[in-house]
Amino acid sequence: MTTRRVVFAAYLTTVLAATLAPLSSGAYVAVSGFDKIVHIVLFGGVAMALHWNLNSIKHPNPWGVIIVTSVFAAFVEIVQSILPYRSGDIWDLIAGAVGAVLGVLSMKTIEVVLGRQGQES
Repeated sequence: MTTRRVVFAAYLTTVLAATLAPLSSGAYVAVSGFDKIVHIVLFGGVAMALHWNLNSIKHPNPWGVIIVTSVFAAFVEIVQSILPYRSGDIWDLIAGAVGAVLGVLSMKTIEVVLGRQGQES
């Protein structure tokens, strides 16, 4: 297994643990104001890790990465809605999709910057 795949699998596992594990009521209150930002960051990271992982195989389709990441965010929200100690939210799904777009845009920006640095050397 390549390093990219290990990093991707580890990050997905971390996201699943963070989004599906029970939260104490105090932790939920402390995080609830930043819930959407947390979703944007978590799923932006998923998109970045997926893009980075696919980039080692072929040039990834940005829309494919956004769609796969958004479907993963939807899966998490559906599972949360089933769990008695979590709740699914359409706004969390939207925040996850926004994170997917921002993650892909971040990776594209990194590619441009690194590509230019490689050309200047």
